[in-house]
Amino acid sequence: MIADKTEHHNAGNCAGAQYHILMENDMLDYTKLPSRHMEGAIMRWIDHAIPPGGFMHAVLTNNLKEALARADSINREQLHGLVSWFYNEAPSNCWGSCDKVSKWAGLKNQSQDA
Repeated sequence: MIADKTEHHNAGNCAGAQYHILMENDMLDYTKLPSRHMEGAIMRWIDHAIPPGGFMHAVLTNNLKEALARADSINREQLHGLVSWFYNEAPSNCWGSCDKVSKWAGLKNQSQDA
């Protein structure tokens, strides 16, 4: 299941965020990622809440300093494109802060247990 993008403009404010579940056939366009280098990690995170490595976790939690510190040469070049893809394509409640990342993992785990 994929959550919608209703809180996109309030990425820094999680208070009162509404989480809506869309139909399973509503698919994300992973072909718009800037490269295929992180596609697997991103798909596992969004589709199944499988935690990514340190670089992608830093991107998801909106920690620029940590993302740059952990990025390999490919990710360093692709960082702007990755953040743009998350902003424009990904469910807004799966990234943007530590709180959103924690809630996404819980939301996905609940839907998988059901």
